[in-house]
Amino acid sequence: MLIPEITYENEDGVEMSFDFELNLPVNWEERWHEVETAAQKYNVSLVKNGNYIQVRGKSPLGDIGAEIEVKGLIATVKITEKPDLVPKSLIESELRKALEKLT
Repeated sequence: MLIPEITYENEDGVEMSFDFELNLPVNWEERWHEVETAAQKYNVSLVKNGNYIQVRGKSPLGDIGAEIEVKGLIATVKITEKPDLVPKSLIESELRKALEKLT
């Protein structure tokens, strides 16, 4: 399935994508059950297919979606859907906080 790339303009007016990388603190596959349980607590849907994870959730301002590709302990996150009023930096920050809880 092709998902249109969501972009934004940086302070210089250059179009950027909503991709970012996260260093995973642990082997996520060994703790997948904990990840699923935490996601369910926040009404987030996770679909795992090998090293790819599709994420869908809702915020008070609208739907949020992401695709995550994991290689070793590096996760590349691509935001595929977000409310206009929610900055990409907030989504990235919340993901980083969630991962810190796994350490």
